[in-house]
Amino acid sequence: MKKTVIPRIGWNLSEGKNWVSLGIPFDGFKAWLYIVLPNQHYSLAKLIENINVHSFEEFTKRGDFKGSKMFVQIPTFNQTSNLKCSEILEGAGLKTMFNESSNLDGMSESLKKVDNIFHSSVFKVMIFR
Repeated sequence: MKKTVIPRIGWNLSEGKNWVSLGIPFDGFKAWLYIVLPNQHYSLAKLIENINVHSFEEFTKRGDFKGSKMFVQIPTFNQTSNLKCSEILEGAGLKTMFNESSNLDGMSESLKKVDNIFHSSVFKVMIFR
């Protein structure tokens, strides 16, 4: 398995028998975005089918810098996700806040119950060169 950590910017490039993984650090290396793609002779469906804990560890393992340079072009795209959290929270046992018998005095004087909770996130990737 070939591994390369790109200097100065700290990107992590890993290559396995059937895949290549690029790790891009964010927020001072507190979070990483990993892009994993199959090699030309291997299908994306097969790669996804074979992902497990071991392969995830291989995709994200830091390697040693070998002195090479690379050019990476990532197209700009936006991914928006909306999630209705009330069903998830009720399934986790937080049921009383969604009915009239809830006690939400610590949160609001006028709020009697919660109807829904929504979470919305936007993921935007720009072109890196």
